Amino acid sequence: MNYLNDDRLDALSAAFVTGSLQGRARLRFQRLIEDSEKARERVSYWQRLLRPVTEQLQQADEIADGVNAERNWGWLAGFVTAVLLYLGIVVIWPQEPPASLDRLAVFEAEHQPLWVIQASRGELKLQATGAVTLSDMYDFELWYQPVTGGVPESLGLLPEEGILATGLPQLLADNREGILMVSREVPGGSSSGVPGTVLYRTSLTAF
Repeated sequence: MNYLNDDRLDALSAAFVTGSLQGRARLRFQRLIEDSEKARERVSYWQRLLRPVTEQLQQADEIADGVNAERNWGWLAGFVTAVLLYLGIVVIWPQEPPASLDRLAVFEAEHQPLWVIQASRGELKLQATGAVTLSDMYDFELWYQPVTGGVPESLGLLPEEGILATGLPQLLADNREGILMVSREVPGGSSSGVPGTVLYRTSLTAF
């Protein structure tokens, strides 16, 4: 197996960082990290990208029971899968795959994922990656627009770091697909009910 294939290396590096790469596969990959500068670079990239996520989940695990802790880390594996799928990387997990995704959107800039949006099972998860720029001067707000057009409707503020999980808005429960936008707003969000400066757009994709 060619572990230095770009797609396979990214999938293995992400699985290594999240801890979902176990057993002999993990030992083989650790030896590859020791021998390959390219492998070390990709592991370092995924560590930087996922650090805000893993730190928040580690804190949650300290007060969670075993079931919730396993659910937290299972969600992290799902988050990584979502990013890899969006980037067009075929993921072959060494263990059981994460729970199937319902709907997914990824906002990115210069091929760097910024936010991953997952809508499933009556829940909306908003995940900021380490590539999001933190600021006290403005907030980022998430908007939904139907594929048929119309006035965008706010889905609330996006986190600048970590994970924010909320109930699934009725707007998304009623619409399987659409356009999502991120706008830059004054602290607290738009006061006019319409987006300010729209920074990013992407599609909400149903699986």
